[in-house]
Amino acid sequence: MAALPEVATLAIDGVRAEPATITVGRYPLMTFFYLAHRADLPAGSAGARLRDWLLTPAGQAVVAESSYAPLQVAR
Repeated sequence: MAALPEVATLAIDGVRAEPATITVGRYPLMTFFYLAHRADLPAGSAGARLRDWLLTPAGQAVVAESSYAPLQVAR
């Protein structure tokens, strides 16, 4: 979530749009992004390397720097 001067954030039902409320799912106006991959994705392929990197601390840092909430991995 980026704080941009030209974008106003709104509290909904008293819940403010803040990283803490969005991350835990309390803020009601949000969306999820998913990364899906084939079960037979070859190890070392570009897709596998991207998936694996996104799960590292460095990948998570880029996610956070991009103003997205941290990844939650569903297996």
